[in-house]
Amino acid sequence: MARRERDRRYASTARGKLVRKANHFKERFPGLEPEWLRERITECIGIPCKYCHVELNLENCSADHKVSVKHGGGNEQNNFQLICKKCNRGKGDFDDRFFVLLLDLAERYKERENLLKRLAMATMVFGRRF
Repeated sequence: MARRERDRRYASTARGKLVRKANHFKERFPGLEPEWLRERITECIGIPCKYCHVELNLENCSADHKVSVKHGGGNEQNNFQLICKKCNRGKGDFDDRFFVLLLDLAERYKERENLLKRLAMATMVFGRRF
């Protein structure tokens, strides 16, 4: 009986985290239904981030616009992707294709982490993206 109670509490907690994460993403993608968002989050758990290949989980996954709203992207399903928080911060409002090219360039020079840090610092210092 104690084990059953513990399992029920764990499931409730995991479900609660999932619902909270979907509601948070709903704020950034107001056109998407919470149920659809929960399904996408559930599907992404355990798969690698598109950019850095870190395994996604409820703690590190982040909702991203493939094409930023600033650059004409919308809040539709086809412009939605889940990536890790670190890559989402580094990507910022870059276009998906441009960010992939940038990471490929960084990979050639084995400076991926350093490049992302420098871009983030430049953004904070100058208040704009390069």
